[in-house]
Parts: sequence; C-alpha cells; structure tokens
Amino acid sequence: MTDYENLAPTEPIPDQEVLHNLRCQAAVTLKLVGREMEEPGRLSLDDKPLKSFSYPLTPELVSEALHLDSQEAAVPEGCELIYVPGSKQDGKTLQDELYMSVKKRVESVPGQKVEIVEQWLIYGELGQPTNHEYSIDYNRNGQPETLNNFTPSKTLPDTETTTKLIKGWIDQSRQMTIDDIEKIYRVIDMIRSSHNLTD
Repeated sequence: MTDYENLAPTEPIPDQEVLHNLRCQAAVTLKLVGREMEEPGRLSLDDKPLKSFSYPLTPELVSEALHLDSQEAAVPEGCELIYVPGSKQDGKTLQDELYMSVKKRVESVPGQKVEIVEQWLIYGELGQPTNHEYSIDYNRNGQPETLNNFTPSKTLPDTETTTKLIKGWIDQSRQMTIDDIEKIYRVIDMIRSSHNLTD
C-alpha cells in the first residue's frame, strides 16, 4: 500500500518528488492491468507509435476512494485513470502525463440531470503545470439544458440548492493539493488490490 498518510496536508501544492512518485506508481500499475490505446500523432521516445494505458474506474471504486456522499450525487460509468508515457509530437518532446476523470451526477426529476466532471492532470518534470478542473453539463432527456429550467424535486428542492451544491464542489479545490494526490493514490491502491498486485 502507498504511504500517502505521511504527506503534509497543509502543503498547498505537491512538490515535484511527490508528483514524480505518483506518476511512477501509476505507470507501473497501468502498464500491468490497463488497456493499451494508441495515441494518434504522437511517437514514443524511441520513435514507435505511442501507446497510453487506461483503466476504467467503477462507480463503487470512485465513491470509496474519493469518499463521495451517495446521498448528494451518483457516480455514473465513464470515470477513468490514464497514463501517457513521455513522447514526441511535431518535433517536440513531451513529458509523461497522468490523468484522472471522475463524474458526479445529480438528478432533479426523472430525465433531468446535472453532471459534473472533475479532472486532474499531472505533467512530468519541473516547471510543468498540474491542473484540477471542473466542467458542468445540464440536460433534459438527453438534450442540453440550462440549470434555471430544472424542475424542483424532493431531493433537490430548488435550483438554488443545486447551484450551492455544485459551487461547493468546485470551491473545494481550484488548485491541486496534497489532498488531490491522496485521492489519486487511493485509486491506484484500490486498483492494485483488486488485481492482487504487491508493492
């Protein structure tokens, strides 16, 4: 199991050693159990077609690893963890990347949904950024919709409640922190455990 318990929770931005260790752990794990996918337009550092490694995250794994409240939102299918090795593109050398995407879904009434996609992206090497982003989609019966047109329900009494809930999620972290790193480590640990991989 990963020793992420010793990471300093008050440190606002993880240092490069922490990020490097996280990418290495993800790379080792996903190369063993992930699905290979060819990355069009990119070559490996030894000039072969580049392959990334992805792993689908089940709703159960996401909810447990990220400590999500099932009373607030459901976790639909489509969450994933992806590792992209260092590569070349258009004559430039690109560092390796670790990417995690998690969805949260709130239903107002049947057919009306708010889906929040939370994404973490970690690039290799000093000076490269880490991103922690959100995107929000509203739809009614599969069609794009605005939140103002959502119908009240017992679980979400009004659009103000929904807006506050979403704003609360987004305000939790606009900048990647040690807490985010711990979340990704927990996901990796659970993947390794489910495949009986030892450290």
